[in-house]
Amino acid sequence: MFVIDVSGSMQGPSIRAARAALLNALERLRPGDQFNMLRFNDRRELFGDAFLDADAPTLDAARRWVRQLEADGGTQILPALELALERCRASDGTRLQRIVFLTDGAVGDEDHVFRAIHTSLGRARLHTIGIGSAPNAHLMRKMAAFGRGYCTFIDDVEASDDPLGRFFTRIDRPVLRDLELTWAGASPAQTFPATLGDLHAGEPLFVSARFEPGRAPAAVVLAGRTADGPLRLESAPPLVAATGSGVALRWARAKIRAAIDALHEGEDPQRVRERVLAVALPFSLLTRYTSLVAVEDVRSAWDRAHPLRLASALPAGTQRFGSTLPRGGTWAGLLQRVGLCLTLAGLGLLLTPTLLRALRERP
Repeated sequence: MFVIDVSGSMQGPSIRAARAALLNALERLRPGDQFNMLRFNDRRELFGDAFLDADAPTLDAARRWVRQLEADGGTQILPALELALERCRASDGTRLQRIVFLTDGAVGDEDHVFRAIHTSLGRARLHTIGIGSAPNAHLMRKMAAFGRGYCTFIDDVEASDDPLGRFFTRIDRPVLRDLELTWAGASPAQTFPATLGDLHAGEPLFVSARFEPGRAPAAVVLAGRTADGPLRLESAPPLVAATGSGVALRWARAKIRAAIDALHEGEDPQRVRERVLAVALPFSLLTRYTSLVAVEDVRSAWDRAHPLRLASALPAGTQRFGSTLPRGGTWAGLLQRVGLCLTLAGLGLLLTPTLLRALRERP
């Protein structure tokens, strides 16, 4: 399932990059594959009523559909994501299901998006492509992480290093899926991430684990499934990291990320805050609950301050229409204008009888 953002914030180079990315993806479909496409802004439209076979006539129609995509309207990711997940759940359960989501991520309901992935992903894998010069990197990376997928960012689709080609090659067929990590001899007190995503070619697998003193494991065993069947890999015991190597800091950051991600699963915010502070303060890490404060003991300026107005710097390719940016997330601006007009009309109707009576009473 290819999901493409066609909202107003995608106007200009972003929508051209998105069209090119989608056309590139269609070229990589094989006979026997099935696909569908969904475009969204503040509305949703599917290319087909169901998943379609990737035969020549269907692909020709899909290319025409993609080339006609234009950017306009608001950005509502959540309804589009929910529809894509629902269509995947209702499709053939024997196939490897993948959703490729193309957007600049100009939204304000990130928590609801993450919660929908947690509750409705099922067997599917969610991959994300951040489009444009200033995509919402946090949203894109988290969607892919929660979706057990892969994330990349595309600014120039014609770049010589072919970022689109690398992306689709990696997600085309995962090297290992349904990963499971076990520790021989000693179980770690805490391991992050708790759920492992698929392993793609060229992408490392990072796991942060903490063991009690003196309880190092005898071996690490990674099990998963390849295209040819089950696979089991066993490594030598991990070496003890030297003090100051940064391994402990990596574990602390992973634990904080896991604690904050629990908010999207409905965890109590106060308990999450306590867990984050218990790790962030000893490790001096910057989080949503902690900050680094610099205290300057020496005066660095003596002259009077002069206010200066500076123009806002827009991301490359962002287009202005008059004095405003393209309309984004909701219909709030339009609804405010409609409400004002209705209010004025109501006041006019309320005052009309009084004005007519005054006119009739005039000598």
